[in-house]
Amino acid sequence: NAPITLYDKYVGRAAALLMTLISPVRVFTGLISDGGRRVLDEAGIEWKAQGRAQFLMGAASDGMCKWEKCCLETGMY
Repeated sequence: NAPITLYDKYVGRAAALLMTLISPVRVFTGLISDGGRRVLDEAGIEWKAQGRAQFLMGAASDGMCKWEKCCLETGMY
Protein backbone atom coordinates (compact mmCIF):
# COMPACT_ATOMS: atom_id res chain seq x y z
CA ASN A 1 0.00 0.00 0.00
CA ALA A 2 1.16 3.49 -0.83
CA PRO A 3 1.78 5.87 2.09
CA ILE A 4 -1.13 8.23 2.75
CA THR A 5 -0.76 11.98 3.27
CA LEU A 6 -3.81 13.91 4.46
CA TYR A 7 -4.60 17.60 4.08
CA ASP A 8 -7.28 19.34 6.13
CA LYS A 9 -7.97 23.00 6.81
CA TYR A 10 -8.50 22.44 10.56
CA VAL A 11 -7.50 19.45 12.68
CA GLY A 12 -9.00 19.08 16.13
CA ARG A 13 -9.28 16.06 18.41
CA ALA A 14 -12.20 14.48 16.55
CA ALA A 15 -10.62 14.83 13.10
CA ALA A 16 -7.31 13.49 14.39
CA LEU A 17 -9.03 10.47 15.95
CA LEU A 18 -10.71 9.71 12.62
CA MET A 19 -7.40 10.13 10.81
CA THR A 20 -5.77 7.49 13.01
CA LEU A 21 -8.22 4.93 11.62
CA ILE A 22 -6.55 5.09 8.20
CA SER A 23 -2.99 5.50 9.54
CA PRO A 24 -1.60 8.27 7.34
CA VAL A 25 2.15 8.82 7.45
CA ARG A 26 1.68 12.59 7.65
CA VAL A 27 -0.97 15.29 8.02
CA PHE A 28 -0.78 18.86 6.73
CA THR A 29 -3.17 21.48 8.12
CA GLY A 30 -3.72 25.19 8.41
CA LEU A 31 -4.58 24.98 12.11
CA ILE A 32 -4.23 22.21 14.69
CA SER A 33 -5.56 22.16 18.23
CA ASP A 34 -3.54 20.93 21.20
CA GLY A 35 -5.87 17.92 21.41
CA GLY A 36 -5.41 17.11 17.74
CA ARG A 37 -1.65 17.43 18.10
CA ARG A 38 -1.61 15.03 21.07
CA VAL A 39 -3.69 12.43 19.21
CA LEU A 40 -1.40 12.52 16.16
CA ASP A 41 1.76 12.52 18.29
CA GLU A 42 0.61 9.52 20.32
CA ALA A 43 -0.30 7.67 17.12
CA GLY A 44 3.17 8.39 15.69
CA ILE A 45 1.74 10.41 12.79
CA GLU A 46 3.94 13.20 11.47
CA TRP A 47 2.12 16.54 11.17
CA LYS A 48 2.82 20.05 10.00
CA ALA A 49 0.58 23.03 10.71
CA GLN A 50 0.67 26.71 9.86
CA GLY A 51 -0.81 27.53 13.26
CA ARG A 52 -1.65 26.00 16.63
CA ALA A 53 -4.48 26.70 19.07
CA GLN A 54 -5.48 25.46 22.50
CA PHE A 55 -8.80 24.33 20.96
CA LEU A 56 -10.86 24.94 17.83
CA MET A 57 -13.79 27.36 18.00
CA GLY A 58 -17.32 26.47 16.93
CA ALA A 59 -18.81 27.84 13.71
CA ALA A 60 -20.53 30.67 15.60
CA SER A 61 -17.21 31.49 17.37
CA ASP A 62 -19.04 31.42 20.67
CA GLY A 63 -17.00 28.69 22.33
CA MET A 64 -15.22 25.42 21.83
CA CYS A 65 -16.12 23.38 18.73
CA LYS A 66 -18.79 20.82 19.63
CA TRP A 67 -16.62 17.94 18.41
CA GLU A 68 -13.59 19.13 20.40
CA LYS A 69 -15.82 19.43 23.45
CA CYS A 70 -17.42 16.01 22.88
CA CYS A 71 -14.01 14.30 22.74
CA LEU A 72 -12.81 16.20 25.79
CA GLU A 73 -15.90 15.33 27.85
CA THR A 74 -15.69 11.64 26.97
CA GLY A 75 -12.02 11.50 27.93
CA MET A 76 -10.85 10.79 24.39
CA TYR A 77 -7.38 12.34 24.64
